[in-house]
Amino acid sequence: MSKHYKVVLKDEDIIIQCPNDEEAAQLALTLSNHLEQDLIDVIPMNKQRKDFPNKWKEWMAIPSERLEQVPVNVFFTYRVHSHVLDDETYCLFRLRNLKTGRRSEKVYKSKRHALEFLKNTALEGKYEITMVTDDLVETYDPLMEAVDIDELF
Repeated sequence: MSKHYKVVLKDEDIIIQCPNDEEAAQLALTLSNHLEQDLIDVIPMNKQRKDFPNKWKEWMAIPSERLEQVPVNVFFTYRVHSHVLDDETYCLFRLRNLKTGRRSEKVYKSKRHALEFLKNTALEGKYEITMVTDDLVETYDPLMEAVDIDELF
């Protein structure tokens, strides 16, 4: 049975699957060497607690009459366009596989690594890409429009 591990590198965090701690450490070291980044830590994911537990059942149980109605433009102004990334994060990408619908997220601490990832992913054309920076939340669908990477950064 495989376990999930979070590999913390200098410029990014990667989730891996390995059968045991020793193989996870070896794979983390290989990744570190391949990506030419310092290896900071390898953390077993099954022992981590969620910082923000998902409480959707509690929210769904609240009658709609008890919730304040908010116009869409106000919601976007205060909740979507007022996001703040921490100081260590340069940007994050949310990807949706156009074939399977599965979603994943990548976080980058440096512009160079984010740009490299974006170039490779945009050229594949398999993902809808949502890019979040301090100034921007944009979604790009490669089936609908070409992504001009130079304009993004």
